[in-house]
Amino acid sequence: MLTLQCFGEVVVIDGNGIRVTLRSRKHLALLTYLVATGNTRHSRDELAWLLWGGEPKRARHSLSQALYDIKSKFGPALVADVDSVRLVHGVFAYELDRFEELLKAKDYEGALRLRRGDYAPNLASIRAEMFDRWMDGERERSRVLVTMALRNAQQAAEARGDWDQVCLVALQLTRLSEFDDAAHGALMRGLSMKGDPASALEHFKQVREREPDTPWTRAADVAAQIENDSFGAPKVGSAPLWAGMIGRKAAFGRLLEQHQRAAARTQVILVVGGSGLGKSTLTLEFARAMRLRGTPVGWVGGEDPDQALADVAENALRWRRQSAGANSGSPLLIADFNDPVRSGMVAQAAPPGTTVLATARHAPPEEIIEFQGFPTRSVRLGPLSFTHSRRLARRRLGRDAGAVASLVAEYSGGVPAVAARLGDAIRKLPAAAKPSPRDFTGEFVRALVRGSHTLRCLADDMQEGLTETERRTLENLAMLTPAGLKVVPPLWRGEQEKAAYRRLVRLGLVRSRQGATEMPVRFLACAVVAFSGWKARHACHLDAARLLVNGSVPQRVAAAHELAAAGDREAARRCAVQAAAEAAVHAEMQVSAGAFQLAFQMAKAPNQRCEAGLGAAEASLAMGEYGTARRALRQIAVSKDFPGDEARVKLALARAQLHEAAPQHTTELLRDCKDGIPQIKNRAARAGARIRAETVRLGLARSESRGQGAAQKLERLLTKTSPDRIWIREKWVDGLGELIHFRARFTSAEHAGATLRRHHAMLDQLPSPAVTVKDLWKASLEYRFGRLRAADEIMTRLHQGDALPGSRYQGEVLSLAGFLRMELGELNRAETLLGQACDILDRRAERAPEAVGARLNLAMCELFRHRHQQAVRHAEMALRQSGPPGRQAARRTAAAISGIAALRPGRDLEPALRARKVLSDQKVPAGFALGEFLVLWFRACCRRQFDKNPKLTDLSRRAGELEKFDAIGAHKARFVLESLGAADCRRTAKSAGLPAREARPDFDTGRSPAHKLHKAGMSWFIRYALSWFAAARIPVSVPGGLSQYAA
Repeated sequence: MLTLQCFGEVVVIDGNGIRVTLRSRKHLALLTYLVATGNTRHSRDELAWLLWGGEPKRARHSLSQALYDIKSKFGPALVADVDSVRLVHGVFAYELDRFEELLKAKDYEGALRLRRGDYAPNLASIRAEMFDRWMDGERERSRVLVTMALRNAQQAAEARGDWDQVCLVALQLTRLSEFDDAAHGALMRGLSMKGDPASALEHFKQVREREPDTPWTRAADVAAQIENDSFGAPKVGSAPLWAGMIGRKAAFGRLLEQHQRAAARTQVILVVGGSGLGKSTLTLEFARAMRLRGTPVGWVGGEDPDQALADVAENALRWRRQSAGANSGSPLLIADFNDPVRSGMVAQAAPPGTTVLATARHAPPEEIIEFQGFPTRSVRLGPLSFTHSRRLARRRLGRDAGAVASLVAEYSGGVPAVAARLGDAIRKLPAAAKPSPRDFTGEFVRALVRGSHTLRCLADDMQEGLTETERRTLENLAMLTPAGLKVVPPLWRGEQEKAAYRRLVRLGLVRSRQGATEMPVRFLACAVVAFSGWKARHACHLDAARLLVNGSVPQRVAAAHELAAAGDREAARRCAVQAAAEAAVHAEMQVSAGAFQLAFQMAKAPNQRCEAGLGAAEASLAMGEYGTARRALRQIAVSKDFPGDEARVKLALARAQLHEAAPQHTTELLRDCKDGIPQIKNRAARAGARIRAETVRLGLARSESRGQGAAQKLERLLTKTSPDRIWIREKWVDGLGELIHFRARFTSAEHAGATLRRHHAMLDQLPSPAVTVKDLWKASLEYRFGRLRAADEIMTRLHQGDALPGSRYQGEVLSLAGFLRMELGELNRAETLLGQACDILDRRAERAPEAVGARLNLAMCELFRHRHQQAVRHAEMALRQSGPPGRQAARRTAAAISGIAALRPGRDLEPALRARKVLSDQKVPAGFALGEFLVLWFRACCRRQFDKNPKLTDLSRRAGELEKFDAIGAHKARFVLESLGAADCRRTAKSAGLPAREARPDFDTGRSPAHKLHKAGMSWFIRYALSWFAAARIPVSVPGGLSQYAA
């Protein structure tokens, strides 16, 4: 996608962010006019007169030079013939149109970010009168749009109390139009609310002196309000604020705005937020600022939940008597109870016109109703941003602790109390124990901020009883060191469950409800461990590890985590490696990958890190997560003393990036590890490496002749190698799958089926994933043989089995099941299954052939449902994912789907022409895919549409060859070709090697492709093909007996 930027300077930016230049300003002006007018077709005379005028012949010559310049830079984006010129729709994005779209979507800040200056200043005065007139209209349009965006942004900033933004936007409005009365008024109002009314009045004075004849109605009203001090704000920065006010300026502005709206009636403002977010601090600073301004402020509070209402009323009446004589602003009463109901009771005792500012952790509607009719507003506090959390930590630690403050901000979760306490804990450490920024990311972090693994697991189970902020607060308070625990009331081990629960409620870590909330004893025990000292925590981690180490595989992985938390790295590594190996034996690859990752973190020696990293990568490859495997392999620091390990790493990396768009790098990796494979000491690992190398070499093959040697060598290795060992099993199954896929594409479906039958017994002896993939391959081959019902029975049984959820092959099973549902005409069910398959495969794999196949199947389904735009979108996604040129079959199918969707009256033919070019560029077809019949369909229709002497001889021969690889696809292709050219098919039947009676049989004879499709349960395809031909206005010959489908 190319972008024409028009704000600040007109430039063209390509998809990589690189600027594309043209030879002259008039050439750029021509491109700007074409892009701005969209998909309109312009005559050459119109464009020549617009920019060059004068002598027509000379102007047309200049236009030709400009079009040549644009064509040389942007290629097929420009379509020009003898009389007209236009741009291909969707190639260029016009920045002014994007600005208008964001404005309509109410994304005013996003729209204003596009504005880098005035509209097209570099195209002013190019000595083309008609073009200058057109540019004046575009400039006026841009001015109106920018003014609307600025006006809306100013109103939104005022609504949220962001007065700095109000001033900035209002200043831009005044620069657009110095007579904008509303903009000057907004600028003055923003200056006053920021605490600088003198500057606001000075600005009004200068404006009135500069234009004395202008009435300035709104600005004068704002000046009068400022002079009367009706809404002037105090200078918040006049006294130092507490550090917790960092990141709360917007909330402070909202409080100020709502307080100033107080009328004769009492109003209640609730500051709502979880524990630790700074509600009391915000109310304290607001009260101090109001007191500095002269507003009477009273404070009624108390943490005792049993405080009598009579005491609250007495305090409120005392405050009323003290503030009775004050007349400077609406009185302010602070009710710091964290209880909205009691705050409403306080409001009953307050004098009229008072603002009651209350704090609350939760404000449900049924509690707000109990304010008995008082106007109620709320200001909600959320977690701080990372920038504000880091600033708070630097305030606590000092300005030199930049890296330490960043890590404190990361682990605080945006809760100010936790960030402050972590900062205090580090600041109070002895000088010898204080970390440097380099050491802070190592062992010190684990000792300081890593809580119990069991606590984190159990805290996830309690999410229903905790809010998000409270859950984060609980987890982060569990990370404190003994120095930080001094500022938090601890939980002792001997405390009873009910007392511990009440203490958690009092700390604000658990939401208090109407009824009693039950908490598991394990959860309280883990909380006790989290608040214990280091020695007690160390002992608890070791006890937990001893308890878990003899359990199941996931429990042993948890034991390894407990040993790591206790600081025993070597024991944690050994336990993790043993658990990972056992999980791999039972085909639990997700557990195995996590355990190997822990072992990699705990390992110190290079060979240990290499083994753990390879294990994690192999587990990721077994799950089809190629991107995760690549990242794991690139973390391994391979020692030069172990050339065999280096070969294994390179082979795994070659397999992980086999389906990327740069196969030459994979070939180089294969060449580099050729000498290292014989040096691998482990015999099973060496055999697995040989299988892996031939698998990658076969995956790179682009034709049968190039891959036949690798296929034969790979089958010999598979035959003489037993896959019962963990080092070989996944590589063996992966190699067999690549071999079957290669022969199904390049040799024949029968040959691929024979390969599967030879290794059938060996697959039955392996765990469930191998059985799953065996049934998957069998169903795919049954379909290629034309036995659609048998394939559907296998996939139905496999899809409803218990071993599918979470399996590596879940996406492939869903994809094939959806494809078979589509072939049987159940398009709604097929779309659901294929959508699920695409989601799973896109999430797990990067450019994997499975993801491309599922996306192509979904595109075919959308095509058959007459949803052509969605079909083109999915086909283009598959075209981008299709990987190296060796996967040309997928590229051909994707191009054919796009072309078929475009070959209809009233549609743009550019996608069809691009698809035809893609197919014509591939001189040697790379095998047969399941969508090859679409390629033949599209090419035949293109010849009927665009060629003067269309012949289908070679396409009929190709359809005959397709029957060895995809019987149903061959029936579809022959039906389409016979419908398009019956006479031509009869003449070429003998040359294609077909019996003469099958050149053009009737439907009723039982030998026609239409009858075979009907017998296979695919009558819906006949209806679709005939309806598509009718909609595309392509004449076809309907064979006898098909009148019911033609109708």
